[in-house]
Amino acid sequence: MKKFASDKNIEWVTTSPYHPEANGLVERKMRDVKQFMALYPSFRGGWKNCLEASVNHINRSYSSALGCSPQFKAFQQKSMYPADERFGISEGMLHEEEFSEDEEKKYNEAMKQSFDKRHPRTHPKFQVGGKILVQCGTYGENPNVRGPFTLKKIIWMNEFPKTLVYLDE
Repeated sequence: MKKFASDKNIEWVTTSPYHPEANGLVERKMRDVKQFMALYPSFRGGWKNCLEASVNHINRSYSSALGCSPQFKAFQQKSMYPADERFGISEGMLHEEEFSEDEEKKYNEAMKQSFDKRHPRTHPKFQVGGKILVQCGTYGENPNVRGPFTLKKIIWMNEFPKTLVYLDE
């Protein structure tokens, strides 16, 4: 992929695989497909076959987020491929079992705690009746600040102050 991008004058940019406000699992899977394809630049059958193989591999691989493979989660059946018979893999050798609701809840809580530990959110401390300064743009490199103002009301959204209503003194 990197060679293709450089040949076509495309800037190669990688992003973080997890964004809490987006669907991190999808972004992680897209990154995995790209990495799989990068491992096999001369895959027999070209990039289309390489893409198909990478998608099959990812759909069949165990996902700790699901407790089973995406293929099993979607269709409730174990997926068997022609290569499995060739290598002597039988359906009984594949263990697939979804998370129970309790296991899924525990997993999601653990992921949230892990993320919160790595990305602590500091909340500004506002109190109704307190004094605040308001930045109104910049003047050169310095902020243009007005105030002090008396804080009359705080409108919160997701534990963060979204709107501050203040009174000019």
